[in-house]
Amino acid sequence: MNFWKTLILAASVTVTVPSGMAWAQAKNSVTIVLPAGPDRLDPCETPRSVIGRIIKQNVVETLVELDYGNGKILPRLAESWQQPSPNEWVFKLRKGVKFHDGAPFDAKSVVYSVERTNDPKLTCITRTKYLDGTSIVASVVDDNTVKFTTKTPVPILPTLLAQLTMSSPNTPKGEYTNKPIGTGPYRFESWTQGTSVVIVRDDNYWGSKPAIEKATYVWRSESSVAAAMVETGEADLAFSIAPQDATNKATDKVYPNSDTSMFRLSVDVPPLNDVRVRKAINLAIDRNAFLGSVISSEAQLATQQVGRASLASIRN
Repeated sequence: MNFWKTLILAASVTVTVPSGMAWAQAKNSVTIVLPAGPDRLDPCETPRSVIGRIIKQNVVETLVELDYGNGKILPRLAESWQQPSPNEWVFKLRKGVKFHDGAPFDAKSVVYSVERTNDPKLTCITRTKYLDGTSIVASVVDDNTVKFTTKTPVPILPTLLAQLTMSSPNTPKGEYTNKPIGTGPYRFESWTQGTSVVIVRDDNYWGSKPAIEKATYVWRSESSVAAAMVETGEADLAFSIAPQDATNKATDKVYPNSDTSMFRLSVDVPPLNDVRVRKAINLAIDRNAFLGSVISSEAQLATQQVGRASLASIRN
């Protein structure tokens, strides 16, 4: 057991959504409440939840996507891929796809997106969190084929590329943009600072047309306020509802989530540098007491920093 980690609990988030099939059939637009608003909407920042929840796979898409439930990599903008050598990966791209501004999605646009993400002028979390220390160069093989070359073998490159979104080649390099242009089922329409972000359905989308025509994202930091907005019909969906506010079984749903809550001790500070003290603290904490009080009763006790399946909740 790692005694510097005395407590790890699978986090639980609640989502609230209106009940009943009539709602799903009648609505052609939805209002979604998030716990926090974005500070920017740049595609290279989508690993941050406040940005990714709005535009990732909605406005901007990735070459591949992760099937978290089955641990598989699925095609998205790339139809197939192979590894001809330890330091090379070749991706075949989906044909006939266009960005929302009319620019073609092709190998050149993939190269552009990779170069923009790797631009040191931008502190892109996609690069710093997933690609840092990995030298990746994208090159054009033909219009619908792109090759990724790395200095050292990167066997998980397709998994890493599930985090790298594709932006229109008309997206500026060297500066952040708040008007993302992608290939997704929704186009970015507007961002009213401090108030809302609106995306609308792109009827020219290459894939299946979504039923919802318009989505408006708003944010409220107070869980009780977000839950009440759905309860009164002011909103249709609210994330991260606290356990004490998730009291309606008809509308509050729990779903798997990768978040964990951790109590970490500094092992170099007396008396915590004594392993006996850390063991004592570890044994003194009643993990089960957190369930149903500070953390949702639906959460699971975790034995490591990344649990098997954390739980989140949603109200609709």
